[in-house]
Amino acid sequence: MATINHGSSLQLYYRLLFWLFLLLHITLWTIGSSWSRDNLPFDTVESIAWGLQWQYGYFKHPPLAAWLNAVVFSSLPKYDWIIYLFAHCCAGVTFFSIWKLAKSLFQNTQWALIAVLLLDGMIFNNLISEKINPNQLMIPIWAVISWQFYQCLTKKSLIRWGILGILCGFCLLTKYQAPIQWTCMLLVMLQRPYRHHLKTLGPYLAAVTLLLSIMPHLYSLQQHGWTALHYASTSLQTTKPLAHLYYPLHFLIANAGACLPFILLSFYLWLKRPLPHSKHPDMPFITIMAWGPLILTCLFSMLTGQYLYPNWGAPFFSVTPIWVIQLTQPRLTQHQSKIFIYICVFFSFGLLTGRIISLNIKQSTHSADAFFPGKIMAKQVNQWWQLNRTTPLKYVAGPHYLIDQLTVYLPQHPIPYSDLNLIQSPWIKPNQLTCQNTLVIKTNAPAFTTTTSPTDLSYKQAFSWIKRWHHLPLSQRYKQQPLDIKIADGDC
Repeated sequence: MATINHGSSLQLYYRLLFWLFLLLHITLWTIGSSWSRDNLPFDTVESIAWGLQWQYGYFKHPPLAAWLNAVVFSSLPKYDWIIYLFAHCCAGVTFFSIWKLAKSLFQNTQWALIAVLLLDGMIFNNLISEKINPNQLMIPIWAVISWQFYQCLTKKSLIRWGILGILCGFCLLTKYQAPIQWTCMLLVMLQRPYRHHLKTLGPYLAAVTLLLSIMPHLYSLQQHGWTALHYASTSLQTTKPLAHLYYPLHFLIANAGACLPFILLSFYLWLKRPLPHSKHPDMPFITIMAWGPLILTCLFSMLTGQYLYPNWGAPFFSVTPIWVIQLTQPRLTQHQSKIFIYICVFFSFGLLTGRIISLNIKQSTHSADAFFPGKIMAKQVNQWWQLNRTTPLKYVAGPHYLIDQLTVYLPQHPIPYSDLNLIQSPWIKPNQLTCQNTLVIKTNAPAFTTTTSPTDLSYKQAFSWIKRWHHLPLSQRYKQQPLDIKIADGDC
């Protein structure tokens, strides 16, 4: 077995380093995200707006990310930093899970710490971890499942198998990519060292708890015409010649770029590898869980010619650092270990500094959602409502990117009617929307106009009481033309 037992003092030393790294990572990245952004990421705002409606499913995705965002936001709704803390704590859960898994595999805290530091060399776990959307939430859940799955394989416990099934259910309630990981787990159990588990009750108990945990969501999907699955299928588009080769290759290159620091650090460990090195008895588990999701996804695209969004690869690589550790089995002296740790820490917090600087430079571009005036818009809209209406604001209707901001940042947290589309907003009953309780907005800004945005005709059909529009120009922090918002008015 590829394990090394260091002295107890060194074990404690690396354990303390891990907890120090984890605390600093969560704290500094939370502070950095809070300082460098005026507005929550659009994906996060959309997720909170959905979650505040408390549905078993939503137009695009399963409900878990929306629920968690809404719960966290509702605890301190006036402060964005609570969302950033939650987001970076999710990254912390990923690090902790891989730390525990690596310790279980190698009985070596130095290697476990190196695995965590390698994991931090992927931008999914630092640079873009400030947003919580289904892609990002999949990362910690995927890592926890990998750790718990190994525990199930090595320890006789039906309770663990039951918990594993619930975790797999949570994975599906986050995003419909979950069956990729389930397939990898099945492939692991088909390998000789683990095949005997298929003759035990554990895997079947996991399947039962999985089904029980997702039944309400499946019922919701059926009740709403499977709209989320339809959205997922329509996002897989084939538009290029040679798509069967181009799309998988594009996906691989994009994810290699996202993991470039990890690749460079892994090459350093490769140079330090001993020859010969021992083979781990759990190598089938390590290899399949490390590379199976990526291989299966690329094979799917090669066979179907379907497009793969690069960020779909975010959860695939949690176990990959452990595969690198087993392959290289680094024999680092304490001095070499310190140098490696310094390099990793310098990279992580250098990236944080660069992120803050780049966001401020990026103010001159339209894509800087960090400086979108969502709070200012909500304040001015609220003032308009207070001056022109005497009744409480209950609904907001209009382009979904804008009304999500109002749902989140207005003190009333009104119910969103996204793009005047009942498929996107199944909680809306149109006959309940009146001039006295509904704020209707629109804009001609290209950045917030999509193919699903409501047209002038759809506004007239949905709200016959609209007689005129009031202009609400919003100054934007980045150097753009003011964002021209129009608020509907009528004889109420």
